[in-house]
Amino acid sequence: MSTALFLDFDKVLFDTERLKTQIKKAFLSVGYSDQEYTESYRAVRKIGYSPEKQIALMKRELPSPILPRDFSQYVYPDVFPFLKELRKKGVWLGLISFGDPVWQEYKVVQTGLKQEFDLIAYTSEEDNKVLPIRQAIEKHKFAHIIFVDDRREELEVVKKALPEVEIAIITREVAGNTLPDILPW
Repeated sequence: MSTALFLDFDKVLFDTERLKTQIKKAFLSVGYSDQEYTESYRAVRKIGYSPEKQIALMKRELPSPILPRDFSQYVYPDVFPFLKELRKKGVWLGLISFGDPVWQEYKVVQTGLKQEFDLIAYTSEEDNKVLPIRQAIEKHKFAHIIFVDDRREELEVVKKALPEVEIAIITREVAGNTLPDILPW
């Protein structure tokens, strides 16, 4: 396969803001203030977010379950058709995601997206998506490589370290972009 597409998960394939809103409602429903929720979220986000870490930090019980059973409802509507079309064209697919690896794996599995990718890598260190991309490039010798993320800083780090990688930003919440809008293959 000569083309590789690396995709970030949150806010690229997965509507993180909708899930975050549901989790926040659960916290508020048991008496946490908006400020307590926001401060604890920010503190945990720095080390790789997971609801378990936030609950531990806040030291109060929450209703069970706070998470929905079906995470496929949070996958953007264009994602599955787009990935299937790329597969037909022989594109190699990699998923590179920042966050608590256990939480990220849980979300990916619960969405049904796991089987769509040739590589899945999670990092709990911000700006550390370069390593799994570099390793895949060295192993597979792709002719064309693209990395899609919603964060310009992440894209710039990858581009600086791996100048051969084409980068593309997706801004679903702001501009309403879809994957076919930014990658019209």
